[in-house]
Amino acid sequence: MEQQHFAESRYEMNYELYKKFYRTCMIGSSIVIYILAAFMFLLSLGGGITLGFDTVYIAGIVFCIAVISTRLWQDLAYPKSFYKKSVRIFNSIFCVQLFDEYYHIESKNEASSGASDIRYDSLYKAFESCELFILFIAPRQAHMIPKTCLSDDAALRLRSILKEKLGRKFSFR
Repeated sequence: MEQQHFAESRYEMNYELYKKFYRTCMIGSSIVIYILAAFMFLLSLGGGITLGFDTVYIAGIVFCIAVISTRLWQDLAYPKSFYKKSVRIFNSIFCVQLFDEYYHIESKNEASSGASDIRYDSLYKAFESCELFILFIAPRQAHMIPKTCLSDDAALRLRSILKEKLGRKFSFR
């Protein structure tokens, strides 16, 4: 006897959805890097002002500016350039069916199509943000389920299933 799904979601992977996914996944490391770089910048600047700007302090300031600039590029410009280069991958229609023990996902686009069933307890980790559920299959592979495609009851039920099956590997971002 086949189980009945409690929710079904259909959505197209577009740039706005990818940008939300990217920012949700990168927010933690970005904050840490910005804080450390700002602290090092202020330390180098303060040391340079009080002890005189020598090569070490100038190198520290230049290094901090380079780190902050690179991270800003990663946070603001990289998602757009990656999306433009990989547009064939992203313009896909996804259909997700949620069951109590697993979820079924289908992907359809011009280049390829596929389907798989994934048990919740086999997930690497999962995040919930204000707009998405992000289900990681492996450290660098994830499925997204936009909350706009789910009813409130289905989102609550999915949240409780993920908390039960994943425990500490499920978090809200």
